[in-house]
Amino acid sequence: MTYAVEVQSPATWFRKLFPVINNTPFHLDSKYLHERVELTPCIVAAVPISDFTNNDLEPEYQGLSFEINAGDIIAIGEKRFFDALYENDIIKNGSSIVNIYGSDRIKELICDYTGNIIKITLPADQYKDYIACGSLRTKYKTLNAILTIPALVEAITIIANDEANQEHTSGLESKAWYKTIVVNLKRAAENNESKYRQMLGKPFTSAELLLGNNYAFSLEFMKEVD
Repeated sequence: MTYAVEVQSPATWFRKLFPVINNTPFHLDSKYLHERVELTPCIVAAVPISDFTNNDLEPEYQGLSFEINAGDIIAIGEKRFFDALYENDIIKNGSSIVNIYGSDRIKELICDYTGNIIKITLPADQYKDYIACGSLRTKYKTLNAILTIPALVEAITIIANDEANQEHTSGLESKAWYKTIVVNLKRAAENNESKYRQMLGKPFTSAELLLGNNYAFSLEFMKEVD
């Protein structure tokens, strides 16, 4: 038998059983976890077991034996929970909910909101320029102004339309980027519903707020460029 932990994140539909071998840590990509995450410790049969019995079984099962297959869960411990939410300092760099890719098959920028991460795809030549600029930390804010801010403006507009037309929504409400933006906007609105809806009505202002008024840093950088 071996110990294992089942990790489940209902918001992203992620569920997986991880064997615990010699207390070796296991790692998860953050894109699979969002909001409530459940951890369930358990004992798993490593090999088939014939005529399994145990003195700790409930009285009605005493004297009975069972056929156990490899991989069957023998015992379950107390379930634990934690919340996986992107913090403000993570969303400010735009990397947690927006990823940039390149493709030699397109001629125009594409922004895809159907996954858990907002995916921006650039034509190959522009992607090379993006990578070259991204190697310099001083240009991060300007890159955000060019690519991330417009993507967030459109994302907030999608959320605003959903709030206004709850019978005909985008169907994107379960996506991690969607929930992350909602959480951060409500936090900025101090959980005041009226303020939250006002922020949805000003997507450009709200996008800048989420990225820590990115425009000010970008303007400062541009001022120094000859």
